[in-house]
Amino acid sequence: MRSKYVIILSFFSVIKAVWMIECNEYCRQYDSNRSTLVVKDTSGRLGNAIFSYQVLLALQIGFGYEAYMGEQINRTLGPYFDHLRIPVGSKEICGFEGLEKWIKNHLYETKSSKIESLIIKHTGQKPKRDSAGKLIISREDIVKYNIDIDGLVHSNEFTKLEELQIPDSSFPWEIW
Repeated sequence: MRSKYVIILSFFSVIKAVWMIECNEYCRQYDSNRSTLVVKDTSGRLGNAIFSYQVLLALQIGFGYEAYMGEQINRTLGPYFDHLRIPVGSKEICGFEGLEKWIKNHLYETKSSKIESLIIKHTGQKPKRDSAGKLIISREDIVKYNIDIDGLVHSNEFTKLEELQIPDSSFPWEIW
């Protein structure tokens, strides 16, 4: 039976893959005979991080999956909890740190373009960007044009990555 490798990006967005990269002998290498590997991260704050950690514990205890949390969960929970049981994927899985950065950049660009499209739809013009390329949206424009950015950000469509083509990898990742 072939094992599965999963990255959970948000409540409903999951990715499963394989990533072949040179790495040190201490990191987790791909092995099709091992149990399913799950990596979950969240872009939310403390409540989302706790929920994500609970999901990982449930998958680990209930289904025997190898569970790993993302950097963001670790940074959020670390100051509040000692001895977190779930390891950080980017520190344990060979080549995962690069994949995680690639996915987050892609997700950021996807979200930014959806927000930009919403603004263009309401204002008829492209929003300005700062020197780092981040959108500049004035509170006045949001009120004046009645732009529902919160509605977009909290919709199920906002974080979908159905077009995502993961680069070559030694782990078989796929979107859920």
